[in-house]
Amino acid sequence: MGLQEKINEDLKEAQRSKDELRTTTLRMLIGAFHNKEIEKRTKASRGSNKTAVELEKESRLNEEEMIKVVQSELKKRKEAIESFEKGGREDLVAKEKKEMSVLEKYVPEQISEEKLKAVVLEEIKGSGAKSIKEMGAVIKRVSERVGASAEGSRIAALVKSLLQ
Repeated sequence: MGLQEKINEDLKEAQRSKDELRTTTLRMLIGAFHNKEIEKRTKASRGSNKTAVELEKESRLNEEEMIKVVQSELKKRKEAIESFEKGGREDLVAKEKKEMSVLEKYVPEQISEEKLKAVVLEEIKGSGAKSIKEMGAVIKRVSERVGASAEGSRIAALVKSLLQ
């Protein structure tokens, strides 16, 4: 079962059990997928003579793109939590944390700090990077290896600290 199917099944289950928070969070996530597909279709249609069917096929999200959308939604929740904590809105902090717990079920488990550091060190040696100027190339290589199991910000921070 793919990620989209799992989310749709979980949405049906949440609706049956009248779990309002899960229902609204999953609907929001499906909406985010839809928005990403529209964005992708718009980019693909610019300056091309493709048919609507071809554009529809090209605009479908694969699993990796869906995971990136979920990670993006998680990041939005983290930022909102920080803002609400500064504003003293504990009720909204609690709501955002609950939404995060729903969304976290749809991203792969994050790689441990030790394993990530080992991969980063291998890629630094493999690329021959010596300075912070070569940070982008190292981040790209590490991201390709670990995929969605590590956030880009974690990778970037680790690469930066090791290259300094």
